Formats: sequence, structure tokens, C-alpha cells
Amino acid sequence: AAHLTEHFTEAYLKSTLLPAWHRLLKPSGILRIVVPDAEGMIRAFSQGTYPFENLQTVTYGGQDYPGNFHYTMFSRESLRTILREARFNPGEYSCVARPNGLCLEMEITATKLP
Repeated sequence: AAHLTEHFTEAYLKSTLLPAWHRLLKPSGILRIVVPDAEGMIRAFSQGTYPFENLQTVTYGGQDYPGNFHYTMFSRESLRTILREARFNPGEYSCVARPNGLCLEMEITATKLP
């Protein structure tokens, strides 16, 4: 799920999307998620190395076509928490604050728990 999860509300993620992905995965299946790294972007902005315009666009989405809106953002721990609550075992982040266009992103894999 690369740059998809932030396009849903946290309530929808918890009630619908993550449970659906959990059902679809085989036992011990792996979910890979890539989302904007709020911590990395805020830190870079506060250090003067990340422009406000990029932070604003990534936080709220480009808003230049229907569906290009972001409804939630994640800290590194908040993403791990939401995955745990959905019965996934989050692993280590394979990257944090990785540049991707205007975004600084993070990537994590999580294993399906019974």
C-alpha cells in the first residue's frame, strides 16, 4: 500500500480497510505500507531544510483532482500503533524521511497475526 493509506480517515482505516487487508492475507502474510513521514517532514521544516509549501501539499494532498486529499498523517509510532490494533506485528522501518518528489516518506512491513 504505497501512498494509499493517508487517503482514508483514521476511523475508516480502523473499521474497514485494515481489517479487510488482514482478512485477505494468508497466515503470517506481510503488509507493506509507504506513507508520508510526518515526523521527518516536520523535523526538516523546523530545521529549515524542507519548504513549507512541500509540507502543506504533502499534509493535505495536492487537491488538484477528486481523491487527491489526505485525511490522516502518521508519526512513526502512530503508524505502528494502528497496525498493532489491527492485529499486525509491525517490523522495523526500512526507511524514514526518504525523499520521493515533494514528500519525505517512511516504509514499514507488518506481519499478520492470528
